[in-house]
Amino acid sequence: MKDQKVKMTKGDKNPFTGIEKKDPLLGSLLNDSDDLFLILDKQLSCRYANEAFRGFFSIQREDALDKTLEKLIPEKLAEKVERESRKVLDTGLPAEDEEELEISGNKRSWHILGRPVYETKEGAAAVLWRLRDITEFKLLKSRLVQLQKLESMGPLAAGIAHEINTPLGIILGYSQLLKEEAGKRDTIYEGLEVIENQAKICRKIVADLLRFSRQTESNLALIDLNQTIEEVVSVVEHLFDQENVVVKKRYSREEIFIRADRDKLKQVLMNLLSNARDAIDGKGAITVGTEIRRDNKEVEISVSDTGAGISPDILDRIFDPFFTTKSVGSGTGLGLSVSFSIIQELGGRIEVQSPPWSRGGEEDLEAKGTLFIIRLPFSDENPENTPKE
Repeated sequence: MKDQKVKMTKGDKNPFTGIEKKDPLLGSLLNDSDDLFLILDKQLSCRYANEAFRGFFSIQREDALDKTLEKLIPEKLAEKVERESRKVLDTGLPAEDEEELEISGNKRSWHILGRPVYETKEGAAAVLWRLRDITEFKLLKSRLVQLQKLESMGPLAAGIAHEINTPLGIILGYSQLLKEEAGKRDTIYEGLEVIENQAKICRKIVADLLRFSRQTESNLALIDLNQTIEEVVSVVEHLFDQENVVVKKRYSREEIFIRADRDKLKQVLMNLLSNARDAIDGKGAITVGTEIRRDNKEVEISVSDTGAGISPDILDRIFDPFFTTKSVGSGTGLGLSVSFSIIQELGGRIEVQSPPWSRGGEEDLEAKGTLFIIRLPFSDENPENTPKE
């Protein structure tokens, strides 16, 4: 509870020195926790830091005690904790916040909670801080919100598409008949051609709506992932090259087999590649890679580009139905929503980073724009020892 008071031992000038020896159980609980714990006295000097805190900031045990914050943690974070610590000491009220911090190139979201520590009736004598990494929690929360949006949009999209489809077909049919009767020399021919083209664009939007809302059963089969991706890349590679966009391949040297719907997976890859090409203004590169993560029993497909990236203001909206940054007539805003649904249907998930984070301690210098990562279940099956159905 936020109003709970933590009491210091009476007469002990620094009861937190050697806390592991004085109370082994408490010390064990604090050091076994993944949360970062820190205790500051009235002078804002460190009186205790648990193993998680020291490990995260690369601090030796003997270097933590009696040190001020600016000597222990990054300046920006130190200023914030010191400022909030003074408020806690002055008011006796807890402080709570969420903040995204980038430390040593690692960007994480943290829930930060500070509580006053009391000694008899003399007011707060210290502040106990807890920093909890909530990056994965926020990611799961955003996925849940996205799923709820997709679930609610499906029936609505289907209803709209079916209502529009019939009159749209009539418009398209009559415009084509009138074109044939008028002939190319007729003054109205050009206008009829505009009507036909715009009707075809609307028909594509309707098709996307139906594809988005329709719960079609996936045709799952054991597929060679690298080969499937290469089939898609080979289709667009030459066209992209003409636009000064190079496609670089970083496939796993190891053969990767997964159970998936080949056609649906190709649809997702084609959409990501097309979006990556559109994001590059002029000369650039798209990197397509695959990797096996056996620890997580997952396969990763990555598509990164050297484009302008995605603004942080809209990053959490890119999978929303009908949301697009493209100009009118250039996109329906359903491509990424459909892709999200397909990957979820295949038992996986899709993530986006812009700019890309450092992966595995190595910075991908080519991926300066946006990185999409598809994670799918890994299969130990192999066509050679799998019986044919």
